[in-house]
Amino acid sequence: MISHTPPKSRNFTALPKIELLCLAALTASVVTSLAADIVNDTWKDATWNDPVQPRYSETGTDLDADGNIESSWMLSNGGSMAANPFSPGNSMLVTPVPSGSCGMTTYFTSNSAVNLSGVGDKLKITWSFIPRVPATNGNSSQNFRVAVVDWPESVLSRMTATNQQPGSATYAGYAVFMNMATNLAGSGAFQLKNRTAPATTNDFLGTSGNWATLAADATASGTKGYEDGTNYTFVFQFTRINSTDLEIVASMTGGTIGGDGELKVTYTNAPAQTFSFDTFGMRPSSAIGAAEAFSNTLFRVEYTASGCVPVSFNVTGTTTNCSGGTSAIGLSGSESGASYQLYQGASPVGSPVTGTGSALSFGSSFSAGTYTVVASNLSGCIGSMAGSAVLSEYLNPSISVQPSPTDATNGVGTVRTFSVTATSSAIAYQWRKNGTNLSNGGNISGAKTNTLVLSGLTLGDSGSYDCLVSNTICQTEAVSSPANLTVIQVFGPLFRSIASGDWATLSTWELSTNGTTWFPATEAPSTLSSNITLQTGHTVNVNADVTVDQLTIQSGATVSVQAGNFTLNNGIEAVDCDVSGTLEVGAGAGVIDVGAATLRFSSGGQFNWNRAAAPAVPTATWQDGSTCRITQINTGSSALATGIGGQSYYDFIYDTTAGGQVASARCRMNITNNTTVRRDFTIKVADATSASVTILNAANTVLTVGRDVTFQTQTNSGNGNKVLLANASLTGLGIKIGRNFNSSGYLDGFGGASTLLEFNGTGTQSLDLTPQPFIITSSAMNWVVDSGSSVQLANNIDGFSTFTNNGTLSLNNYKIVRGSALVLNSGSTLVGSGTNQLTFTNYVSSLNVTSSFDTVTYGGTLSLPGLPAFVGGESFLLFQAAARSGSFSAISPATPGAGLVWNTNLLVSDGILSVATGGGGPATNPTNITSLVSGGNLTLGWPSDHLGWTLQTQTNNRNVGLVAATNAWFDVPGSTTVTNFVIPISPAQPTVFFRLKL
Repeated sequence: MISHTPPKSRNFTALPKIELLCLAALTASVVTSLAADIVNDTWKDATWNDPVQPRYSETGTDLDADGNIESSWMLSNGGSMAANPFSPGNSMLVTPVPSGSCGMTTYFTSNSAVNLSGVGDKLKITWSFIPRVPATNGNSSQNFRVAVVDWPESVLSRMTATNQQPGSATYAGYAVFMNMATNLAGSGAFQLKNRTAPATTNDFLGTSGNWATLAADATASGTKGYEDGTNYTFVFQFTRINSTDLEIVASMTGGTIGGDGELKVTYTNAPAQTFSFDTFGMRPSSAIGAAEAFSNTLFRVEYTASGCVPVSFNVTGTTTNCSGGTSAIGLSGSESGASYQLYQGASPVGSPVTGTGSALSFGSSFSAGTYTVVASNLSGCIGSMAGSAVLSEYLNPSISVQPSPTDATNGVGTVRTFSVTATSSAIAYQWRKNGTNLSNGGNISGAKTNTLVLSGLTLGDSGSYDCLVSNTICQTEAVSSPANLTVIQVFGPLFRSIASGDWATLSTWELSTNGTTWFPATEAPSTLSSNITLQTGHTVNVNADVTVDQLTIQSGATVSVQAGNFTLNNGIEAVDCDVSGTLEVGAGAGVIDVGAATLRFSSGGQFNWNRAAAPAVPTATWQDGSTCRITQINTGSSALATGIGGQSYYDFIYDTTAGGQVASARCRMNITNNTTVRRDFTIKVADATSASVTILNAANTVLTVGRDVTFQTQTNSGNGNKVLLANASLTGLGIKIGRNFNSSGYLDGFGGASTLLEFNGTGTQSLDLTPQPFIITSSAMNWVVDSGSSVQLANNIDGFSTFTNNGTLSLNNYKIVRGSALVLNSGSTLVGSGTNQLTFTNYVSSLNVTSSFDTVTYGGTLSLPGLPAFVGGESFLLFQAAARSGSFSAISPATPGAGLVWNTNLLVSDGILSVATGGGGPATNPTNITSLVSGGNLTLGWPSDHLGWTLQTQTNNRNVGLVAATNAWFDVPGSTTVTNFVIPISPAQPTVFFRLKL
């Protein structure tokens, strides 16, 4: 089947996607004396349109290869159609149309109508659908129009020549007109109509004046209409009951439509308008919604000749299972020898089952869905079995609204309520405290409902509460997120914010003496207040000295200290200030004084330094999910931060790119004690000349980062704009990196400091230094890959002191350019991979790994994946350095190819790795070249143990002679694979010199 969405128009509202104008295609081959399942489709074949693009064909085309013949035509009252709609296969391109226009799609038979020629012959249309968007109440227009009509069999007479509209005067047929809305308003909500051949030629399924009402469901007016998400089935059936009369039955079932779930009209047309049907059509009064808003589950057209209907049996197996469960589907009986095919929707399931005369089973492993059965008896007649098997699932528990607030503080004697919203089949609730089930009694009620009420709170009610939601049939469960309750002894009024504003302004606050009843505040909260809560969405500015105790800053709330001292009092509670929102030092001269109090940043909590002065980070407990952030240091002098060192953070961010760090502003983080950042450590320096950030400021200080280290500086202001690892010439400094190191811009080790950048993660880590002259003092930085760690380059490295590999170092298509020393220790692996690292040609080639080292120490395994094919005699410069020592314990692969070996004799002396034949490789001692002149040729030769050496030549005039410069010599192609070389003698040549080189 083809589905098509017509142009939109105004003044009509109805069920989404009923605007799909569909007509079932019939083929001449099925018009026989036997029953036939003419169309069995879902219109969409796994897409929302079937086919994706409507096509026109007068005789029908199976464009989507689903076995059904389709063709389409579009009427748009002002729209446009393809230039040649009579040409089979042409696309239908329809432009937008004016208000009040409509559209339709028609499907024709293949030049031969379906004729109900015998008494008892039947034609049946079944259409099953689910609306996905509710229709609009009160729509009384007739939006649902389905017709079965008889057209002349001359295909050219189906359309008029002038406007390609149906020749409406040429057909007769039957139609159902129905209001499509959530309320079936109007007296003719469900009508059966017919028409002869009227004079009007330009409306198809048009105004009711061209259609005569045969019958209507009188009970439908004002009754219940369509519901969102409910499956409805429309059946249109025609039966020839004698030589002149036709019985017509039209019904719509599903949900509570019509009040009782069914609308139905039965009518005998005597005499019948026609017994011949060529076309099925459908048209709405307007475009009603997107195709995706309507789910078609079945469209079936069946033709059954009289006396040939298979015996009807009931489809069995309707049940509801737990999620993932399966059920058996069967048939209550069967005809011996008949064939029974199970369908899910319009798709066959499994192979046909042969009837035995008894009940049948199609198997027991079927999942949720609607299943029907089509039978074919021994006479070849086809028909649907009665009913269907509907397999559904019990809903597993799902919690949509979690207990709130996640952290609550109540005074003794007050009431606290926690609620959840959940869905499930056979739902049950069980509240728990610290993992233990609660029961009603004492001050607890609602322990087994969705709302838990704790009244008359005591200090012992403090704890973590959650709700276990279960499906009692399937024993599946879901657990809510925890809600933490802290009960405190009330020594004074409780305060909470009711709006954003100044701390000292009374309209910012309201107060309570019991935590339940709240009044406008008569004073601002202070240390005498037993409990202060800043509620979500409120920002309170502190502009004068204030002392507080038992302060809770909820998620989405902010305390911004703009001026004065914001002092935390060390009260009786374990946590004096709990921050799930933001505690900020603002743009003024404010100070946060923690003293002996306890400050905690909970998950989502953030400290933000946003003041133009040297940062001062308070001592706090930084829980997972919290952040310490510095966003402004707008000063032109050296700013020495305080409080950063010696703490354990979750995320630490220094980012003044938006806060206004100015030229020459240098922030020293002043880390003098071992400090931990459990997740990510990020520094971003503003693009201001000589703006910088220094990290470590005491000997033997180590910063340990659990995950990523990211440094980002700008490039417009020269290398004075940078990140410095150290603040002075210090020893024993280190930054341990748990995952990746990313640095762009300029990175400075600073002076004579010796800073170790150590990768100590357990997964694959990345080292990414943006390519530019970013390292200012390379002698101050030492890189190390720990044993068990694996690091891969994400860019070239240019400049450092010592790079020590104790784990796995993968070059990953990049290279290490400069450094004082490369140390590859025993047990380590160096992986040189990718075409950028290994460009193998004959004679000397570079691995592009390193150059300009002072020293290289070999050790561990050299891994060289992705090698090309060798023939022997190739040699490769691996490491260019002033001095080399040590040896690799292994090279992988162990051999460069069949019959070849690695020659490592020159690794220490020259940094060269060679490919040799046999078991040893070429000799390394110099040797003389022999010569023989014969027949105008010069034959040069050398010993066989020097196979792999390169013959080189230079040609000069006699007055120049031999030139000692290295670049004066040129390789002779092919000389590395032989031990003699033949050269023609030319008297015209100047002086030619030869030599062998390894």
